[in-house]
This record gives sequence, structure tokens and C-alpha cells, in this order.
Amino acid sequence: MIASLLEFSDSTFDSKGFKRRANSLRYHRKLDRCTQSVEVCLEHTPRDNPNAAAAVYPWLTVSIPEVDSIARQMTGADESLLSSAASTLHQPIELLSPKGIGARWYIFQPDSIATAVNEFGRFSTEWVFPFLEEYTTASGVVGLHRAGDERVLHTHDQFLRVIAAMIHCGDFGSADETLEAKFGCQALRLRFAPVFDFVAKSSSAAD
Repeated sequence: MIASLLEFSDSTFDSKGFKRRANSLRYHRKLDRCTQSVEVCLEHTPRDNPNAAAAVYPWLTVSIPEVDSIARQMTGADESLLSSAASTLHQPIELLSPKGIGARWYIFQPDSIATAVNEFGRFSTEWVFPFLEEYTTASGVVGLHRAGDERVLHTHDQFLRVIAAMIHCGDFGSADETLEAKFGCQALRLRFAPVFDFVAKSSSAAD
């Protein structure tokens, strides 16, 4: 796998500012306000295709400190409310493409590794890099949410980070509206009471 990455995808990622250490399956780049990585994850003897020796199923990770710090403050770093993962976004790259395209490549024989890596590089050029250019700041997180972008996971963790991004941008009205829309039912309101308190206090302090 390492040899195929070196031969077929390193130059593609390097052109976008990503670097990979010699024995790593992870590409990483640091921008002014975030860090981004794409990891070539391998699943051995995948259940969905028992005839394959492995499946290549890459994941991306984005960490935007200006968002993550507020998200932790909102929840008091309570891991029952917000994942302990210190990243703004962590998900399979497959979600960045329209349904049906997929980003899961199977390895049957050693010679199929190069094919999988080639497909990974092409997929990254078409779908991963354009998304990562947008998802770099708090305002970018807010913009994608407002556009109803389906490339981002719709989870409680992610909605909390969207609200944190809105607070960072000073848009307390949208933060409150999003909180009510996503966590307004009685059970969630009770569970996420610290978040409601934080948003209310932040909004009051800004008035």
C-alpha cells in the first residue's frame, strides 16, 4: 500500500499542500485556521465482500480550533454531550460524493492495490479537495449548514459545532434558532441544558 501511495497519489495530494510521512497512510496539511487530514483506512476481510482480502475506505478529519474551543465550552467538555474527539469533522470521504458513486475499493490480489489507490486519487481530486477548500473556518462551517449541504454528517455532535461556529461569527440569533430546531424537544432540552444556558449567556453578553 505504501509503495502504491508513493507512486500514484502522493503527487496529487502534494499539489494541494498535503504531506505524508514515509510509513504513514495519512495525508495532512495545516492551513491558517485549521488542520485537515485524509487517512487511507484499511478494513481486513470486509464483511460486505468476504471474497476481498481488504477494503480501502478513507476518512477525513478537519480541526478548526475557533469552533472546537467554543463547542467544548458550551458542553463543559462533557463527553456525554460532545464526543471527546478533538476535531470539527470526522467522517468517511464517501459522504462527499453523490449517492451511488461510493468511495470503497476492494483489494483481492496485490496487483489490485494500485487500482484502488488510483481510484482514491481521482475521487479526491473530484470530491475531497473541493470540499476541504470550503471547510476551513467557522464561517465556512456556517455557510455549508445554511446551504443545506448534504456532504456533512447530520449528528448532534455536528450540530453543536455548527452552533459553536455561529457564536464565533457573532450570529447569536442563528445559534439560538439552530439550537431550538435541533435540540428543542423536551428530552434533548433537558439533556443539553448546559448548551442552552451557554448560548443564552453568550447572547446576553453580546447585547
